[in-house]
Amino acid sequence: ADDFVVDVYHNGVKVPDEKRHLLEERFGATAERVDVEVRRGDWLVFHVVNNRLRWGGAKYFAVAGSFGRDEFGFASDLSSGAWSACDSPREADRFIGKRDYLRHRAASAIAIPWADGTPMMHAHAGPSWNGSPIWGAAPSTWIKVAVD
Repeated sequence: ADDFVVDVYHNGVKVPDEKRHLLEERFGATAERVDVEVRRGDWLVFHVVNNRLRWGGAKYFAVAGSFGRDEFGFASDLSSGAWSACDSPREADRFIGKRDYLRHRAASAIAIPWADGTPMMHAHAGPSWNGSPIWGAAPSTWIKVAVD
């Protein structure tokens, strides 16, 4: 993420910090591994934040749901219909707690993606990762994947 992930939720429950591992920090952007077992029917929510004044407004958020290096159960992409976004703090609790709440509000492509984002994903997830960076509409957004 450029800039960073504030919190991660699995099926509406905040993932403990002990299950989150910082892999790399580069000029404030971070790559991390989250150790949770995800099954069909589960959902993950990521609260991500970007400082729009940095790097000409560039930002980046991408995910590799990985079994191991170069083995993916899911990846961030806009074509699957599995990724949605919530930009309202008032709606965030329901978005986090209910799998299908606001599922119709698709995550968006990033107009100015951080140039080092995809190379960082390939370095940590593997060169065959072919996901895409996604975001909501606001600098602070919640992004959900519903795993089907």
